[in-house]
Amino acid sequence: MAPTSWDLRLVPDLKDRTNMECLPVSVIPTVPVKEVPRPSHAEDTSESDEKDPVDSFCLGDFWKAYEEWSAYGVGVPIVLPCGESVMQYYFPSLSAIQVFTYQKFPTPFRSLTLIGIQEGSETEETPEYHHGELYVQYNEVLNPYARVPLTKKIKELAKKYPGLTTFESTDLTPYSWVAIAWYPIIQIPVMRNQKELSASFLTYHMLSWSTQGLENVIPEDNQRLECIIPPKVKSKALKSGDSKMYEIRIPPFAMSTYKMHGAFWVDPKTLDREMMFSYQRAAWFWLKEHKFQHHDYNFFVSRGV
Repeated sequence: MAPTSWDLRLVPDLKDRTNMECLPVSVIPTVPVKEVPRPSHAEDTSESDEKDPVDSFCLGDFWKAYEEWSAYGVGVPIVLPCGESVMQYYFPSLSAIQVFTYQKFPTPFRSLTLIGIQEGSETEETPEYHHGELYVQYNEVLNPYARVPLTKKIKELAKKYPGLTTFESTDLTPYSWVAIAWYPIIQIPVMRNQKELSASFLTYHMLSWSTQGLENVIPEDNQRLECIIPPKVKSKALKSGDSKMYEIRIPPFAMSTYKMHGAFWVDPKTLDREMMFSYQRAAWFWLKEHKFQHHDYNFFVSRGV
């Protein structure tokens, strides 16, 4: 059955993207940034570019980009084998996060590490890292449908770690990151017995102003696809007095999937398989570098991604 005019309105780029391509594209946050002087503590600064401005965003604005999605879900256009299209809605929750800063920031709480075990109990141990000062980390282990929305979880953590909403991306080292879990909640129109629509996925995003961490960790041969280190495109200029402000999109640099099998998700006539492999490989290298046992990622991998 060919797509109807309604289908084309529902999914305007139906002819241009595969189901797999629609996932990362649909969940890219748009964040306001401002141009600031390049941080003096930046390790990748050379004499030629030390005066060049860089884009900086506030973590609070990053989370704000997810507020509507946390409340209602994010719609991803999906084309079914019969040719009909649906809008599949996914629910975002915090899967894992590590925030590294260039310097220690004062905190009224003894522990700098938070692990999502037993409803997020604090731990006595703070691991040693060479990625900067570990301000906070979290690793969710709850059942996906027992989790609170992403932005609500961030607000909960920010009560103990206010930097999660006040830090600028230039305060963070290039090894700071967040993983967001996306689980399906409903389709419009509602489909019955369509097992492929039970698939879920993880996206990994940088929280720092610099991609140096990616360039140091991800093998060069894995950067052949734009999905690994995509350019930050200035989409729209904003007015803010005399300062230059823009909105940029921060796409995932890595991804992991669950229950995404067969031609429904991986079209053999396209680069879907290469894209999926590149995303998954990036996640593996990133977690290995950080020596981070990401619970959701391990769950996906153990059941065959």
